[in-house]
Amino acid sequence: MKSEDEYRLSFYQECGVIDGRHNVTLVQHAETGRIYVRKEIYDYDLSVYNVLKRRHFTGIPEIIECVEDIDHHRLIVIEKLINGMTLRNMLDNECTLDEDRVISLLVSICNVLEPLHKCDPPIVHRDIKPENILLSDDSRLFIIDFNASKSVKEGQPRDTELIGTRKYAAPEQYGYSQSDPRTDIYAIGKVGLEMLTGDTTIPNDNINSPLVKILCRCTSMDPADRFSSVSELRGALLSVNRFNPLGKFSRFALPGFRTNILWRKIAAVILYIALFAYILSIDLSGYSIKVRVLTYLCIIIMLTCLILFYGNYLDIHQYMPLMKSKKIPVRIVGYMAYTYLILGIIRIFFNFLGLPADL
Repeated sequence: MKSEDEYRLSFYQECGVIDGRHNVTLVQHAETGRIYVRKEIYDYDLSVYNVLKRRHFTGIPEIIECVEDIDHHRLIVIEKLINGMTLRNMLDNECTLDEDRVISLLVSICNVLEPLHKCDPPIVHRDIKPENILLSDDSRLFIIDFNASKSVKEGQPRDTELIGTRKYAAPEQYGYSQSDPRTDIYAIGKVGLEMLTGDTTIPNDNINSPLVKILCRCTSMDPADRFSSVSELRGALLSVNRFNPLGKFSRFALPGFRTNILWRKIAAVILYIALFAYILSIDLSGYSIKVRVLTYLCIIIMLTCLILFYGNYLDIHQYMPLMKSKKIPVRIVGYMAYTYLILGIIRIFFNFLGLPADL
């Protein structure tokens, strides 16, 4: 290893262990204090990591340092830490997901993989599985762990060794032919089946479901029978909503009802009932009908704005200064600032319309 590489790496001091068996640790930069993930990889395609470091793909943790240690036959990677939970954690908690959620996640996976597959030469992940799909705290999807990834080499008849996870690995990863973007499509199909049914095998029932048909095509033994690209797969997934008239409107559901998580639905119902009861409890009997109507309307608008804001309706936080920050203290300040802003605007309306402000 070059002395300048050793010097750069010396700034990253270990502060925790993520996976000791696979040499994945947390490190802290001595000068900036920022926390990163450090990996030691012993079976790798250096060209893949060089591309990932140079291009900074959306949905892939940014690589800060990438140093090849030839003496120890390893690659040392320092990458950005993404706080969140893996899809495996989610499935362990919920077992299966509703169809709309499955489609949404699969489309996000396609979006992340598409730029990789369009590289020259294409980069194939080769180990798409729930453990390698990360859902960040701000609801973004990341694909991690590129240890098994490779650049597709023209003229190579087959993969030289099986790398990946057997449960999700396509037949060509066993040496029948060379991996290409359709290899990842096979794994996407397996992941989709597991999210939908709890198992990676094709279900005997519900085989006529449009989504199940798409996933079955993804997992065809012959790569030629699969979707030719993730963009084609994404189009097929999005078209499923035309078989479900309400499916395309699921993203517009009120906070608390956008996922199939029972406790969130129960909490949302309790909250909405409590707010409705609060509105009904307001005594405006001493005011004219016009004042009463305007007052109720302003209160409903205020509560609606607060619910949509706190519920991150349609992912509005990503467009709002402070709220799109990944630093929790900054976001707390954002919650306070926007809450005061909403309440302040409503109070201005109350004063302008001459409505009672002591509610």
